[in-house]
Amino acid sequence: MAATEAGVMTTVLTNPIWVVKTRLQLQRGGGIGDARGAATKSGEKRYAGFVDALATIARKEGVRGLYKGLVPSIWLVSHGSIQLTAYEWLKEIAASGRARRARGGAADVAPVEAGALGLASKFIAVTTTYPIQVVRARIQQRSDVGRSADAPAYARFGQAVSRTFAREGVRGFYKGFVPNVARVLPSSAITFAAYESVLGILHDDRVA
Repeated sequence: MAATEAGVMTTVLTNPIWVVKTRLQLQRGGGIGDARGAATKSGEKRYAGFVDALATIARKEGVRGLYKGLVPSIWLVSHGSIQLTAYEWLKEIAASGRARRARGGAADVAPVEAGALGLASKFIAVTTTYPIQVVRARIQQRSDVGRSADAPAYARFGQAVSRTFAREGVRGFYKGFVPNVARVLPSSAITFAAYESVLGILHDDRVA
């Protein structure tokens, strides 16, 4: 509960940053010859940078614009809880296997094994929560740009979920899943390998 409360508070404080990040990633143009703040062929005025995007969104869309996607962001607080639960569950299974093979007490988790468990637990958490990330990105995208007649606008969480499913099915909720996994899995493996290594060192020092 304490971790959830901290996660929600962090989400509320940083949601405007996520909105700006999403807008900057999705805006058109950005070539070598493009002027900062210039308009694209579709009439979309490009953000000149982080500060310009933040100020423009606040001026044109108000506080509601800066807090688009807040509901799915709060739901994403569960990502860390899912990963840690999965990690502890997988670690218990691995420890039970070692104990049966050694016919004795379970040894500390080796860094390589911790890395593998961290990778597996991250994959479980990402697979579970990635659809919420997709929905959040679609809600946070710009609504003041030219779009085709059949292109939907996403204003609310429930609306984004229903329209995405109706137009694209389940696969629509996993667009960009492969590059996202390739980005986050190695860092998770390294994090848990380092975590168990440091934990083992501290435990040995206490015993000594």
